[in-house]
Amino acid sequence: MMKSLKKISKDWRGNSLYRNMLKRILFVLLPALCFGQKQQFIYQYDKVGAEENSKELMLLDVYPDRSYYYSYAEYQEDSLLQASKKNYPAEVGAISTFMKDFVQKEKEPEQVFLYTKVENDYYKIKDNRKIQWKTQDSLGNLLGFKTQKAVADFAGRKWVAWFTTDIPISDGPYKFWGLPGLILKIEDTEKLHHIELVGIKNDFQEFRLPKQRYISISEAKYRDLLKKYTDNPFWSLQQKGVDVNQINKVFVDGKQVDTQEFLKKGKIGYKIPENPLELE
Repeated sequence: MMKSLKKISKDWRGNSLYRNMLKRILFVLLPALCFGQKQQFIYQYDKVGAEENSKELMLLDVYPDRSYYYSYAEYQEDSLLQASKKNYPAEVGAISTFMKDFVQKEKEPEQVFLYTKVENDYYKIKDNRKIQWKTQDSLGNLLGFKTQKAVADFAGRKWVAWFTTDIPISDGPYKFWGLPGLILKIEDTEKLHHIELVGIKNDFQEFRLPKQRYISISEAKYRDLLKKYTDNPFWSLQQKGVDVNQINKVFVDGKQVDTQEFLKKGKIGYKIPENPLELE
């Protein structure tokens, strides 16, 4: 166990804010751990080419009927978490994050929802895609747990996962689940996205859905929506009846810019994040 903790410390050595977070979170890395009605699994998400940060501390809160996967840094900015001084450090300060979305999984019936924001609107996207896992004979060990290898194609990438039946929870980070045990580590074959378990917590501040009004749409309609936004930066304004040709003042980051130049380029609008986890 000490070896695992040293490895975690080494991985995060370059970022003092994350080091402070990890020091203050109670880690339990024992295979003999008894799993109760709720459990929080803490993952380190490494993303190659992230716009603001290359590491993200992610939380997976698992309950008997559902689970939530979200960014620690994003959620700690929420007033609900700031109000709780018991389980999480408020003094670490604001932390940049590239993971703004969160995922909800429901067990019966099995459903996956992605909550996200596009421009000024919030969306709840139902994802009906089933992950077709192929388990392999390869065995390993991670944090003291016996693991088995599984592979799958999902959202335009090929994924390699390591799961353990020592933790009899069919769940994992992001939208990944459906194996006979918890996914401890997963990465795409190009090694652009790597998510690995670094700790388990029994007592934690429970996640609560934000108060924003979310528009429910399907995953297919969400992809169509993104295409409209990226093809036409003024699409949302036009849907509201705004004649973009009548716009005489444009402000970007609080500063007025040349209107005609802005309209001519037509490139300032919604942008797909760099190196998205889902390519489709």
